[in-house]
Amino acid sequence: MAHNSIRVQELMKRINNQLHLVDFYQAQLHQAKASLRTVANSSPTVVPISVLPPEIMLRIFKFVIGAQPGIIGKGKDRLNIQSVSLRFPKYPDLLSHVCSHWRQIALASPALWTYIDLAHHDLLGQKLVARAKAYITRAHQSPLDIRVVDLFSPSVYAPPADIDDLNILLPATPIRSLELVTYHGFHESHFITLEHCFEYCAPGTLKQLSLRRANSQGDSNIFLGSNESPPDPNNASVQLYISEKRLEDLWAEINVLRLDGLYFRWTSKAYHNLIDLRLGSEFWGPTIHEAEIVEIMKSNPRLRIFHFHLSIVNPLPIDARVTPVHLNDLEVLNLKSMKREHLETFIRWIAPGARRLQLSIKSSASSQVQSFFARSNVTQLRISLPDASSLDHLLRLSPQICVLVIDQFGRGLRTGSLFGAFEAQSAPSPLKSSVLPETIRFEALYILRSQIESGALREIVEKHSIKKLVLWDCSLAQESTSEEYDTFTLAREFLGCQVASECLTHRDPDPTNDWDTPNGLYHWYM
Repeated sequence: MAHNSIRVQELMKRINNQLHLVDFYQAQLHQAKASLRTVANSSPTVVPISVLPPEIMLRIFKFVIGAQPGIIGKGKDRLNIQSVSLRFPKYPDLLSHVCSHWRQIALASPALWTYIDLAHHDLLGQKLVARAKAYITRAHQSPLDIRVVDLFSPSVYAPPADIDDLNILLPATPIRSLELVTYHGFHESHFITLEHCFEYCAPGTLKQLSLRRANSQGDSNIFLGSNESPPDPNNASVQLYISEKRLEDLWAEINVLRLDGLYFRWTSKAYHNLIDLRLGSEFWGPTIHEAEIVEIMKSNPRLRIFHFHLSIVNPLPIDARVTPVHLNDLEVLNLKSMKREHLETFIRWIAPGARRLQLSIKSSASSQVQSFFARSNVTQLRISLPDASSLDHLLRLSPQICVLVIDQFGRGLRTGSLFGAFEAQSAPSPLKSSVLPETIRFEALYILRSQIESGALREIVEKHSIKKLVLWDCSLAQESTSEEYDTFTLAREFLGCQVASECLTHRDPDPTNDWDTPNGLYHWYM
C-alpha cells in the first residue's frame, strides 16, 4: 500500500508540473498572438475601423440597415396568423449610439433615416410615430420609404389604441415608396393614412406603391378614387378628399405597382408606364373586362414583372384572331392562380421578347398555351397540377428550361409518368432533332405537394444531371402498396444521389417563395 501511495504522489507531482508548463506555454501563446495582431494591424492593407473615412463607414451602415429583418416578426408557428407580432427596428438608431464618431457620421447622413415604419392597432404604434417624426427631420428632403402595417384582428381581441397623430409629413414631402399591408381587410384608419400620404407627397417622387392584404381574411375588393368622381356602382368604393387631377398626376409617375384587395379604376394613369405590375393574389380578386386588361398591357411596353390573378369577363371567342401585345422586356409572368379557361383566353394576348422568362401557370394542354411556349424563351417554369401528357408537351416546346417546379403532380411522381415525360423530351424529335439535347439537363428540380414513388428520385437525378433537388410537403409511396411514408423516410431516398438536396415539411416555408416575393414587410410567409 505504501509503495502504491508513493507512486500516486509521484504521478500527481508530474501532473502538476505539466499543468505549470501548460500555463507557461499558454501565456507565451497569448503574447505571440498579441504580437502578431500588432503586426497585422500595422499593415497598410488592414486598418482599424475607427480610421476608415466617413464615406466607407456610411456604406457599411447602409449594408447593416439593408440586412435588418422586416418589422413583422415570425411567430413560433408560421401557419398560425395569431402568432405574428411586430418588432421594433434597431437600426439605424443603434449605430448612432456606439460612439460619438459614429453618431456624427450617422446624423450627417440623411439617406440613413429615410425608412419610416408605422403600425395601426399595435402597442408599438405611438412609439413608431415618434420615431418617424425624428427620422423625417434627420432625412431632411431625402425621398422617404414609408411602410405601414396592421396586424389587428377585430374577432380575436380588443385593439390597442390606434395612431392618434398622423400629421408626420410636411407639404411636398418626397416619398419614394409607400407600402400598406393589412392582415384583416382595409378599414377607415388605413384610408386616412393613405389620404395623408397622397396629400403631402411631393409631385413626381412616388415611384413604388404596394397596397396589399396579407391573407384572405377581410372585406371585399375596394376601389379607391377621388371624391370628385362618382363611385363605381358595381364595386365597393372609397373616396379620398383629394382632387382627381392631384391623384392621377401622383400615380402617373409610379413604375412599380402591387395591388391586392385595394385597386384604382382600370382606366387610371396608375396603370401606365410600369416595369412591375402585380394585380390580385391567389386569394381572390375583382373582375376585369378583357378589353381593359389588354389596354393596360398596351400601356406598359417596358413591363418586366407581371403578376395577374383577376377574373376576366367578356372575352373574345376562343377562336377569334387577336394581335398579341409585345412585351419585349418581360422576365417574370405569374398566372398560377388563373383558372384554365381564363388562362387559355388571356395568354394568347401576350408576346414576350427574347429575354429569359420565368413562368408560373396551371397545367394546360390547350393550343393557346402551347403557342405561347413556342414563341417564348421560358427558362424557369412553375407548373401546378400537371399530368404526364401536358408536362410532356410543354417540355418539348421549351428544351431550354433550366429550373422546373412541379406542384401537386397528378396522382404521384412515378417512373412511368413524370419520368416518362422526361424520357419523351430526351428522345430525338423528327422535327427538331438539331436543337433538342440528347438528355435534358436541369440546374434545379423542385417537387411540391406531390406523391413520389420509391426509386424515382435517384433515377431522375442520374439520367438528367440535376444539380439541385428540393422536395416540399411530399410523400413516398411504394408501387406494391398504397401506404405513404413520412418526410424522413423520403429523405433517405437522397442517400447515394450526388446532388444538393433538401427535404422540407409542410411547416417549412415554400422553397420557391424567393421567385417573386417582393422585398417588404411580409417576406417570410408568402
